[in-house]
Parts: sequence; C-alpha cells; structure tokens
Amino acid sequence: MLSEIQAKLLIVDDLPENLLALEALIKRGDRLVYKALSADEALSLLLQHEFALAILDVQ
Repeated sequence: MLSEIQAKLLIVDDLPENLLALEALIKRGDRLVYKALSADEALSLLLQHEFALAILDVQ
C-alpha cells in the first residue's frame, strides 16, 4: 500500500485574516499548510520542515 505524499506549504503574514484566507484558497488533501505570523515563527518552521513552497507577505 502506497502512502499519500503531502506537499508542505508555508504561509507567512502578520495579519491572521490573511493567513486564513490564503489557507482556504490553497488547502487540499494532498497539501499540509503551515502558517506563521512573523519572520521568527517562519524561521523556526523552516528549520524544522522542508517546504515545497513558501508564500511571504513582505512589506
């Protein structure tokens, strides 16, 4: 039996409502979505996981 491979995606934004909206747009069964509210949170997640894609809000 083959296990399902899930792509890990990272979303970084300082506004929680933006994180929720983006997650709703990109979340599917074959994707794991991680969210970070700051650069520090994002860095911590990047050190723990290997992501296929990161979406960053840079201002």
